[in-house]
Amino acid sequence: MLAIGAAGFAALATVALGPKALAIPFVVLIVLFFMREPLALLNLYLVVGLFKEESVVRSLPVDATLALGMLVALVCGIRLVTGRVRRVPFGFALTITVVSLSLLASLTWTDAAGYGSSKATTFLTVTMLAIGAPFFLIETWDDVRRFFTWTVIVAIPVAILALANPSTDTGRLAGDNTIGTSRLLCTGALILLLSALARPRWRLPSTALAAAFIAIAAAVGSRGPILSLGLALVVTLVAWLARVPRKAAPVLAIAAVSLAVVPFVSLPKSSSERLSSAARDPVAAFRSDDRYFLVQQAWGIIKLHPVRGGGVGEFSVVNPSAKWPHNFFVEVWAELGLAALLVVAGAIVIALVGLFRLAWRLPEEGRDRELVYILLAVFFFNLLAVQVSGNINDNRDFWGMLAITWLVISGGVAAGVAGPEEAREGVRGSPTVPVAPAWPRLRGPRPPRRTRRPLPRPRRRRAEASLLREAPTAERPPPAESAAAAGRAAVPEVDELGVAEFEPPSVATGGFEAVIFKACELVSQVLMVVLTGRLLGPSGRGIYALASLSVGICQVPFGSVWVANAVELARKRATPRQLAGISVVVAAGGGLLTAAVAIAISPVFGTEWWVLAFPALITPFVLLRAYQEGIWQALGHVRAVNVLRLGRATLPFLFILPPLLADASVRTTIVIWELAFVVLAVTAWFRLRAFIGPVEFPRDRAIYKRVTRYGLTISGFRIVEVLNERNGLIALAIFASNAVVGVFSIAVAATEVLLLATEALALSTFRRISFDSREASAALSVRTMRHCVILAAAASVLVVPVVYVAVPFVLGDGYGDVPLLLVLLTPNVLCLAAVRPLYSFFQVQTQKPAKMYGVVAAALVTNTVLNIALVPLWDARGAAIAASLSGVVAVTVAFRAFSAEANVRLAELRPTRADLMAYVNLAQSLLGRVRRAA
Repeated sequence: MLAIGAAGFAALATVALGPKALAIPFVVLIVLFFMREPLALLNLYLVVGLFKEESVVRSLPVDATLALGMLVALVCGIRLVTGRVRRVPFGFALTITVVSLSLLASLTWTDAAGYGSSKATTFLTVTMLAIGAPFFLIETWDDVRRFFTWTVIVAIPVAILALANPSTDTGRLAGDNTIGTSRLLCTGALILLLSALARPRWRLPSTALAAAFIAIAAAVGSRGPILSLGLALVVTLVAWLARVPRKAAPVLAIAAVSLAVVPFVSLPKSSSERLSSAARDPVAAFRSDDRYFLVQQAWGIIKLHPVRGGGVGEFSVVNPSAKWPHNFFVEVWAELGLAALLVVAGAIVIALVGLFRLAWRLPEEGRDRELVYILLAVFFFNLLAVQVSGNINDNRDFWGMLAITWLVISGGVAAGVAGPEEAREGVRGSPTVPVAPAWPRLRGPRPPRRTRRPLPRPRRRRAEASLLREAPTAERPPPAESAAAAGRAAVPEVDELGVAEFEPPSVATGGFEAVIFKACELVSQVLMVVLTGRLLGPSGRGIYALASLSVGICQVPFGSVWVANAVELARKRATPRQLAGISVVVAAGGGLLTAAVAIAISPVFGTEWWVLAFPALITPFVLLRAYQEGIWQALGHVRAVNVLRLGRATLPFLFILPPLLADASVRTTIVIWELAFVVLAVTAWFRLRAFIGPVEFPRDRAIYKRVTRYGLTISGFRIVEVLNERNGLIALAIFASNAVVGVFSIAVAATEVLLLATEALALSTFRRISFDSREASAALSVRTMRHCVILAAAASVLVVPVVYVAVPFVLGDGYGDVPLLLVLLTPNVLCLAAVRPLYSFFQVQTQKPAKMYGVVAAALVTNTVLNIALVPLWDARGAAIAASLSGVVAVTVAFRAFSAEANVRLAELRPTRADLMAYVNLAQSLLGRVRRAA
């Protein structure tokens, strides 16, 4: 009967549809396949636009996006009915709600009602489906792995189509859809390269296929995806190597193979010219591109409507042909307003922080760590890619990756997949982690619903805890095995003060981490110097330097309270939780008081009053960040301090980059740059609170007075120190032009780069110098001073020639005096390096900050007198000479005070052969560990 019915249906279909009825069996098979493999369906739905120009797709009776969307909605509906849906995190739900409401509300004032309505409708239907589907289709880590596998599989036919359809005009591959093709190929290459690091058996074929994807993407000629691929790969590898240093050997091997293949790759002429121009001068390439003018047009909308936005589709009125500015953040701000921008940016920052944190906490040997790094790379790549292409609806892949990331970091992904017959063995590939039986895939009876148990406080679920979730049906391992399986992914225990216990890294790992962090900080500072110097010019760079000086000066009065916090913790008069509460109160009160005073005196500066007033407004957040860094430092958590300092170096660069590229005014650029300090303080606060526990606000007012009083005492020294280091900028601002200030600020920034290694060394010895016995502290201070001088001298020998060669090409005209100024400032660098370890000794160990106050006071008097005498004569050169001479005075007075306190002789500061051999031995030890691990 079944056969007769099927034959009858086929006959009726043939009569009704004709030859098209022959396609019905294939359509049914495709639908069944997608129902069985919904992650393949989701991948194809996100990138279906790449196939719409093919004859097979165009011949379909319905739109391909609509057909795939209906299938995705059907699968999601079935899973909703069967109860297989993950909880949407509140933060992500809030983000999507704000964006959706902004779209609808802005329809009331937009000038493009027709296009705006279409755009809003598309977002609330097609794009919303891509946003919500991961919460229905992804249940376990194996689902995440399968999603990335299907991404690579889908990229293969896309690569074939790109090779088969070169442009007849330019020779570039992929015809007209170059950006989408290049983005998918680069995504596949990222997945393959990172998988090759984790799986040695598949390293060669994965690397070969990734190289093929990259070569085709390069031949396509889209510069944005290629640059995004490089940046995403660098960021992910740095994070991975900082956690697992033994991966350095495979990374170097893959990099060597990739570089060896480059000369044999032949690109179309137009693609080669586009990529080479971006490599030679990315800024000039961007400013010559049409997107630069689109961003400027969108910036005009932002100036007119900075808060509420111009309304959805407003850009199509300004530029009817382009219709959107090809930059995700600029589009959101220009059309939907500042609230939507801040909410989306916050969701992205939380997602990135959550991924980094999850990757750091997972066990080194688990397969899930590989997936977290791949997810980090793909999400970061998409984040960069949407800054140069598409609109909020075209970038469905970005929204989908944001949803997957939030699903992972919120703990919505279970530990693994195991069928009913595999439940007793645990997760495939992770035998030590027991999990529940897997849910069947749209077939078979529905498994019994788990009983929910009330969650203990705190309610927030940790993503890493989901990797260790145990099911009632799975066999529990013995206690020892369970503890070994948990490893460092388990929730950390707390000490008697309620602070999470942590295990410091080994010597080799700690040294490698310090190198990685400082290298990233160095890159960020160099990029900041290059961008501000190149794009702002000498005059604009001078205004930026004065604004940066204003931030530092406003921090000075209450900035040293963190030292008082360290003293309270060392004397066990307060817990870290109480110090965090005190920090909030002092940062708010002291910051607002400082801001009020600064704003009151800002009219003295005339038309440039905002250079002091605007930076003063963020003083509470700057102080809170400094206090958090002090608490981490007092706890001896060097890694957390390094992360915070890295954020202090990178976030300002990321915030100042968009307005610089958009050619915004200097005032607008400074305002956006200041927001980085606010974001850093807020995000770091959640990390500190998660580590130390709930914040306590002591009721005893005496501790507030004691901390503030001691902090203000040290702040007197800090005022003198900051003025001493920036006295030259102040003198040049009085006696010279903003252009001269800008040139001198570049040289000063270079000296800060020279002191990075010195700061790292002082940070690593802070706790021992502060809390050890007086004799041990003095001996360690002497040894640290010797090594600080060695590191500063070595950095000077390396950096000065590089600056001499690179400045004319990197910064352009107007900065020719920078190499000479850096040479003149080198003695001051060596003196500052020698004095730096004595801060901990006098401020915390002996609690005699007046000693250092005398040191910097003598240097300040010398510096001021010399600046008054030399700056009117020699401009920036006079300021550099004054700084070096005052540094000599400072180190002389400092050593005399230190010698009187610790009975140290001058000969003990001379570096010995053993000091130099320590670096050779450290390098040999690190290389040996890497070789053994490889």
